[in-house]
Formats: sequence, structure tokens, C-alpha cells
Amino acid sequence: MASTEDKIVVRSAVYNQVCRYLSNGYGVIYAAESRPPLVIRRLSRLNGHLALGKDIEEYVKHNDLSVVDRNDLYLSGAEMNAGAVMESWRSLVIQMEGKKSKHLGIVAIGNPSVVLHQDFHDNIRKLVNYEAAIGETVPPPFEAICLYDNPDLNAKLSFTNVISILSSHYATIHHGWFYREWHPSYTMALVYDGIDRVLGQGMAKLVFKTLKLIYNLEDDIVLTNPEVFEQKLKNITGEQPAQLALELITSAIIKEASFNRIAGLVQ
Repeated sequence: MASTEDKIVVRSAVYNQVCRYLSNGYGVIYAAESRPPLVIRRLSRLNGHLALGKDIEEYVKHNDLSVVDRNDLYLSGAEMNAGAVMESWRSLVIQMEGKKSKHLGIVAIGNPSVVLHQDFHDNIRKLVNYEAAIGETVPPPFEAICLYDNPDLNAKLSFTNVISILSSHYATIHHGWFYREWHPSYTMALVYDGIDRVLGQGMAKLVFKTLKLIYNLEDDIVLTNPEVFEQKLKNITGEQPAQLALELITSAIIKEASFNRIAGLVQ
């Protein structure tokens, strides 16, 4: 995920990594922007500067690099059809795997948040379901990197949205292309901190004790069913305090997952 100041840095880092993937023998499918010819020109300039291998045009010619318009991939009109998107990815991978010389692996880089520019409330549900489904079907040596680089759209994501999306990925990527496994303990620490900051020190422990005593829910309900956690938190603390805590927690999670925090999410 990216904040405003991250966006240009993220794109530069992604381009740099695409060139390195290609020079190291990986196939790359890039569907994170809407103008493939412009992307190819940018990659070509950077690749020439890095002098890592063949010209970008050669990678495209030999089907080592496929640059796809993200709008064509993720949207059918103004809507997202998760099944169609997954089928499109599958076809792109099969097409790339069909070349005679084998790649060390295939890296797919997409920007699914583009669907949120349209009907946000309907498409966010489809996006969350899509992320969960594709996360279960990514086989090695295939790697999918999902960019969430629009801070305005990220700011619209609810607590449940963010938890669900993060749960569908095994790592976040940070400055220097550093992979950090997103451990459940990171989320729980931010949840405890957010509740304490709104309700007072030590109140998070009391909230989770109440969840156990009254609703027979363990702490991991935050991760396994964040929507239920949201509702029970509102029942316990009241609508306004719970909403304030959830917004604080969501903002902290997005900040912690952002590229410059230590630019995407990895499946």
C-alpha cells in the first residue's frame, strides 16, 4: 500500500525490479497501469540506464514481458467480474509459459484497486473476494504482487476491507524491495494500541475479555471475521468510540504496510 509521498517512489522501485526480474530469467506480466506503450517506453529508458540485459523490446518480442492495460484486465464496463479477471490472469500465464525456454518463474504485478474508481461499495466486496480466491490459487514458482498505490482510495477502505486484503497476502514489500511477512501479531498490536488510545490505557484487554465472556469469541476473531469484530466492538463500547478506534487502527495498519515504512502486497 502506498501513501501520497510513496506513489512516485513505488513506481520507480517497481520498474527497477521488473528490469531485474527480466535480467535474472523471470517472466513478468505487468498490469498495474493503463497505458502499456508508455510503460514500455519508461521501462526501456530505465533498462538502458541499468544495462542489466537485453532491450525491453526484445523481452516483449520473446514473450518474457507482457504489459497489459489494467482497466482491460480488471474491469468489465464499470464492474469487476472476479471470475473473468482470474481467467484473464490464467490465460496470460499460460501464454507466457508456452515459450520453449523456461523461465525461473513468473511474476505478475497488478493494480486491482483500479476497480474502486468505479462503484466503490459494490466493487470493494468483489475485490476482497477476488483477493481471497486468487491468493489460494497462486502456485510456485508464480508470484503475484498487488499494488495499492492510490492514497485516496486506500483512505476509503474500512477496517474489515484492510484486514481481509492483508489476510489474502503473505507479505508486504518495502523500500529496497524488502519482503516482510505480515504476521497476525502486527495486526493485533495495532488493534490493542488503537483501542487503548481511544478508550484509555488497558481498555483493550477489557474489551477482549468481554468478547470472550459475553460472546465466546477469541482474540483471533479480528483476523478470521473482522466484520463480526467490528460489530461486537460497537456493542461493547458504543458506536462512536468504536468507529473512532477502528478508523485509527485502519490508518495505522495502512501506514505500517506502506512501501516507505520499512509497495505492494505479495501472494
